[in-house]
Amino acid sequence: MPLGCGSQSPAPVQKTASNGFQRGEDRFTFYGYRPMIPDSDFLNVLSDRYGLKPETVEQFQALAEHCVSLEISGTAIRTAEEAMRLHVADSLAGLEIPAIADARTLIDIGTGVGFPGIVLAAARPDLKVTLLDGVRKKVEAATEISRKLGLRNIEAIWARVEDFSAVGSPARESFDVVTARALAATPVLLEYAAPLLRVGGSLVAWKGRPEEVEMRAARTAQHELGYDDGALVEARPFAESQRRHFYVAKKTAQTDKRFPRRPGAALRKPL
Repeated sequence: MPLGCGSQSPAPVQKTASNGFQRGEDRFTFYGYRPMIPDSDFLNVLSDRYGLKPETVEQFQALAEHCVSLEISGTAIRTAEEAMRLHVADSLAGLEIPAIADARTLIDIGTGVGFPGIVLAAARPDLKVTLLDGVRKKVEAATEISRKLGLRNIEAIWARVEDFSAVGSPARESFDVVTARALAATPVLLEYAAPLLRVGGSLVAWKGRPEEVEMRAARTAQHELGYDDGALVEARPFAESQRRHFYVAKKTAQTDKRFPRRPGAALRKPL
């Protein structure tokens, strides 16, 4: 069954690494998206569905309006109404995944300008969120958006995921949840996430409807990387959305020191 429809704060810390990590897909894809039904009450629907506070609703209004002015590839948003559905509502749907609802720490890899990480941080001020991307311009944009929204539970980092999760890194095996949206194929995401997750933590990936060949490859990667069998969970972030899913896999064993492999290896030669 699908998930249901219906004073200035300090700026987040921005850190840098020497190189950007290899990105997979760089555009958000919303499979089966149809023209929007005009709905002046859409924010009220989101507020009721997720129990949002009035100040959080105001943050999302400002965020949606800001998305229209972004000039960074990967947003492709023309109106605030589109942004509210395709970015805000789509990101909020992650709150209906228990791993995210119960998490204390979350890292959003390949975050771009901050989706879903910024939205989840706004909806859950108690959640410590790390935004990670290898493109400096995008990290700077995510940092500025977070500052303008007054979010104090975000840290934005410019680094390749392989460098950030390397053996000996304080970030290694430290997060409850790794999220990824429109980043790469599922086997690649499993490999990126494993060195970052604590045992018992979960990868939650925003997906359309993956092909069976991708899911077969994911099953191979799951077992080599120490995950459970994983599952696709159908979602409906807003009424008009179609073919939206979450792929959720729980880490059950410590990550072998062979991982992460060298930057780009997971993309060039998936497990």
